[in-house]
This record gives sequence, structure tokens and C-alpha cells, in this order.
Amino acid sequence: MILNNSYPMPLSRTVKRMQKDHKLRAKLMGYEYDEGVNYFSILQRCGNICGICHREIIEFGLENDDKTLSFDHIVSMCFGGRHEESNIQPVHLGCNKFMNQLDWFIQKF
Repeated sequence: MILNNSYPMPLSRTVKRMQKDHKLRAKLMGYEYDEGVNYFSILQRCGNICGICHREIIEFGLENDDKTLSFDHIVSMCFGGRHEESNIQPVHLGCNKFMNQLDWFIQKF
């Protein structure tokens, strides 16, 4: 579990990338975006456990690997979820991709 402020450099870059991605996506879709979301406090709250498959997240780099850290809205913004700390969880990138596809499918049908 990540409980201190000594994060590895790849993790810091990953978090910054996620912040930019979420902000851009919220803006493009016309959703509210809370600038105050602290991804490090989300990691401290949840540990490095994937909120979808409940296995440990051990990859923190910028690689596009399915085991890499990503962040996911528990209730997707497309279903009315808000971009706030209580609605964001750490997940594996692969799990996040799967859930995004599932959300798309549910939205279409």
C-alpha cells in the first residue's frame, strides 16, 4: 500500500498524465471538472489495489501495458458520475479499457 509521499518518478508522470486526460475529456464532453482532485490521496485511500479486479497494481510507468496504473470513474461521467475524489479509483489500464468498452456498449444498446 502506498502511504508516504516518496512516489517513484514514473508514478508522478502517470498521475500528471491522468489529470490532463481527465480534464480534457471532461471539457470535450461538457462535464464539470474538479481541479482539486488529488490523485495521490486517492492512491493513499485505496492503496495500489485495482478497484475493478481487486489485484495489486505493480506497474507505474508510462507504458501502454494493461497492468499499468490508470484511474477510473466509479460511476462513469457519461452516466452522470462526477469528477471528484470520491468517484475515482486506481485501476489497471487493461481493466479500465474493458470497463470503457462495457460503458460504450451499455450506452449504445
